[in-house]
Amino acid sequence: MRILLTGATGFVGRHVLPELCARHDVVALVRRPPGPAPSGAAWLTGDLETLDPASLPTDIDVVIHEASRIDDPFGRDPGLMELAGTNVLGMLHLLDWAAGAGVRRFVYGSTGGIVGAGPSGSAAREIDRAQPPNPYNLTKHLAEQALVSYRWPFDVCSLRYYAPYARDGSNPLIIHLLQQLEAGLPVSIGADDGPWLNPVHISDAVAITIRAAEAHAPPRVVNVAGPDAVSMVEFASLLGAAIGREPRFERAADPSPSWVADTEVLGASLGLSVVRVAEGIAREWGRRP
Repeated sequence: MRILLTGATGFVGRHVLPELCARHDVVALVRRPPGPAPSGAAWLTGDLETLDPASLPTDIDVVIHEASRIDDPFGRDPGLMELAGTNVLGMLHLLDWAAGAGVRRFVYGSTGGIVGAGPSGSAAREIDRAQPPNPYNLTKHLAEQALVSYRWPFDVCSLRYYAPYARDGSNPLIIHLLQQLEAGLPVSIGADDGPWLNPVHISDAVAITIRAAEAHAPPRVVNVAGPDAVSMVEFASLLGAAIGREPRFERAADPSPSWVADTEVLGASLGLSVVRVAEGIAREWGRRP
């Protein structure tokens, strides 16, 4: 197949790119080419905010849309207008082009943050009501709604990634934890050792993304999360052991929110993640548990 990949230099996109190139012909849309294109791919320079549909190829089978402006909940959170150009308008540009270009499938790299956090012990389902907690998650929700609320002339699939992680990742939570551990500062937790999460290792996120692109009829919305639901205490302790830093914790009196995703739809359609949290952290940060 011939695949258009956006965000090919971002966190998920740069990991997806080489795997795609081994299987398909890839056009990688980037703002600035980082160097020579890998074998099997061609760079296409463009900005989603001002995208001219005439600049896009006319022989694309599948779109994998990973480009996004992200937030930083532990620093300066960008405002809605800062994020909407790429995250919302960019999606509209791509959908409008794809509707007339003969595209067969459109896969979107979304986020589990769209439904917000649930109470301790809960697991978010794809059908749960959207409760985006900040401007970033609102823009991802709006883009996802544009994708799944209209009967486009192609299959659509929104992949709600849950805390994808790797050593070279951009997940703000992981970056914050590493900074706290390195500085010897406490990690905030709730009364039940949370928040709770089931993060997905980048290798699983990549494999599932490619399966969605190759599937005959992928689910319209699917949670992409890891096999283990862990507390912040467990996750930070594993991470601290891997980098040689003993975590300190600052406990609150209230129960923690849950960022755990239900993966029943994932297992029935695209296949479950397989990398356990302890294995993934050891693989990325250097020590076997």
